[in-house]
Amino acid sequence: MDTVFSSQLQKLRKERNVTQEALAAHLGVSPQAVSKWENGSYPDGDLLPKIADFFGVSIDYLYGRAKEDSSVAQKVMDELQNLVEDSDSSKEVFFEQAFKYAWAIQIASWKTNKYYYDRPELKETDGLTVAEINSKAGFTYMRLNKDLEYFFLVKIGRASCRERV
Repeated sequence: MDTVFSSQLQKLRKERNVTQEALAAHLGVSPQAVSKWENGSYPDGDLLPKIADFFGVSIDYLYGRAKEDSSVAQKVMDELQNLVEDSDSSKEVFFEQAFKYAWAIQIASWKTNKYYYDRPELKETDGLTVAEINSKAGFTYMRLNKDLEYFFLVKIGRASCRERV
């Protein structure tokens, strides 16, 4: 008897080309247990978070109660949220990770750049300001120096874009 859980599990496993054996090994169970779950039975409750994490979905998704959201934006949000929720993580760690994402947006806007690289280490006397107009729709702007780093991503409204044409 198929259940929503069994259908979702089988669908995720097949979409990601994961064998029952590979999933079983990751979870520390037998391949027969995975087979039973895909045919209508349920895993122990403590395995549900491990299954959800393995596939990068929520437990609600496993039960058909939520859509799978594996967009890049959701993944970034999840990672930053994990830093906020982690009591051992400082706000400094959060901002450093957020700045890595902002830096990636900035360098992605440069037409000649195709690869990510870390922000440069700057000396006390160094300062770097860069702007890149991506299109008439908006532009990026950044300032890096030892005491102050910031990034802007400016979206220009559609009416303003038409006026500029």
